[in-house]
Amino acid sequence: MMRGRYTSNYFHLPALWLLILVIAAFIIEYKTGGFFLDRLLSVQRSIVHVLDRSVLFVADKQKLYHRITKLEDENMQLSRQAANLRHQVALYQPTMSENVHLRRMLGIKSIVHRPLFTQPIRIFRSQSDQSVVAKRPQGDVKIGMLALNEDGIVIGRVASVSKHTLRILMLNDMKSALSVVVSDQYVNAVAVGNGSTVDLLHIPIDAVVKAGDIVRTVQTFQDGVNYQTLGRVASVQPSPDRTFMIAKLTQSSVLTSLQWLILI
Repeated sequence: MMRGRYTSNYFHLPALWLLILVIAAFIIEYKTGGFFLDRLLSVQRSIVHVLDRSVLFVADKQKLYHRITKLEDENMQLSRQAANLRHQVALYQPTMSENVHLRRMLGIKSIVHRPLFTQPIRIFRSQSDQSVVAKRPQGDVKIGMLALNEDGIVIGRVASVSKHTLRILMLNDMKSALSVVVSDQYVNAVAVGNGSTVDLLHIPIDAVVKAGDIVRTVQTFQDGVNYQTLGRVASVQPSPDRTFMIAKLTQSSVLTSLQWLILI
């Protein structure tokens, strides 16, 4: 009885069972030719591979983060440079614009007779008044002088002169009338304003005038004659009683070139 009790307690010892399991594992491993060891090594390799991939992934993420940070810094620097360039362009824009206007006026000065230069102050475009008020330039300013824009196109004539300003009646004003010649055949006509555009009246019924012909006004001086351009013929049609022809004058970019005016 005593022996059986000690034997039963002996087989319940944890160390004994652990020894038995280890011996059994060695026996099975020997019988299977190292199957479990291969499986353990395979699992170990998989774990090492996963860990290596994780380390590489983290390293790539860090490189990508540093790259993004560098690109953001470069983008910020480029944005500042672009803002600085826009500021510089804005500073030089008035000078560039004035240079363009001066070049235009110098080109006109070489083809007109004793020009005077002035700047518009106010532009009136109402039903009853189509005129420009400008500074009075130094020089002999007279009523009736032609007014040209920067492109060398006649836009009207001086209607009144005061001590500091002058008023230019534009061609499309209903009180405006100016003798002109049409086309290279120098057909006589009268440019009359209708409040919005300019009509060419009293063109001979048999005259050869067509759309696109240049319309000029004539200035006579002691040393010769000058022809100044008003624009081109837009359309031609007979008058209602068919006694003469009526044409429409087109003036492109007239109101967009009024920073400077030339009086002749």
